[in-house]
Amino acid sequence: VLSGLEPAAANSGSRLSLSVSGANFESGVFIRFGGVALNTTFISSSLLTAQLELDRPSGNVAVQVVSADGAVTIPWRERWLLSELR
Repeated sequence: VLSGLEPAAANSGSRLSLSVSGANFESGVFIRFGGVALNTTFISSSLLTAQLELDRPSGNVAVQVVSADGAVTIPWRERWLLSELR
């Protein structure tokens, strides 16, 4: 179950570390960002991280956590905001 994302928004063209907080994460889960699987580090049952380079246009991006077997996805009910570089 996801409960938060950090940072909640960033500029296009940024490189950052995305942290996903929640509960009941298991080793082997991964973050899916805008449909792309990210190389995810399992920190604990409540925290995952992934490095991300934002090279897409601005707008909202769906973020999910996917189980190790790929059969179960846990969707984030909100969208991650990717804003234009200024």
